[in-house]
Amino acid sequence: MMNILFATDGSPSAAAAELLPKLSLPHETRVWVASVLRKLPRPALSW
Repeated sequence: MMNILFATDGSPSAAAAELLPKLSLPHETRVWVASVLRKLPRPALSW
């Protein structure tokens, strides 16, 4: 699933911003996921 997430344009935060609202997650969870994605180095996101 992760490769689908980031295969679109190579921008993890853009992909997350697009997908997170579609998931039924609490707001705190979305904020946490977004912060984790921002902290990850770019090479780690090219699965």
